[in-house]
Amino acid sequence: MTKKQTTVVVPDNVKGKWKAVKIAVTDKTTKKDTIYTVNIGAR
Repeated sequence: MTKKQTTVVVPDNVKGKWKAVKIAVTDKTTKKDTIYTVNIGAR
């Protein structure tokens, strides 16, 4: 299985207020969630 690249867009009015976002990824086979915290502006 190949990985897809996904871009998360944060609105300009939020960039100055938030330091990070949390992204939940669900494994379809195990039905388990993994939550990633990504700093705004990080790659």
